Amino acid sequence: MADPHVLVGLWPDCSVVGAFFGPRAVGSAGDQVQVRQIVERCRRAMIETGKADLMSQSYLLIAHRWTDEVFDLPALINALDLAEEIAA
Repeated sequence: MADPHVLVGLWPDCSVVGAFFGPRAVGSAGDQVQVRQIVERCRRAMIETGKADLMSQSYLLIAHRWTDEVFDLPALINALDLAEEIAA
């Protein structure tokens, strides 16, 4: 998560939340590239910290929103909650 375009914090259940605000390619192809990069960063971080054995027990949720769709913290929380409901 050491990226100047990332905001990281903890959710109330102590899960890690990362918001990526950096540039990406336009359209769904750009979204897919960014998702692969996020997954790879998380995978590498778990390996580097000696937690690779926990990867099979880990859950990664990625929600995409345009900046004009998420303009405040409650909107971001609602977007992540909705994405989690859809994923469940």
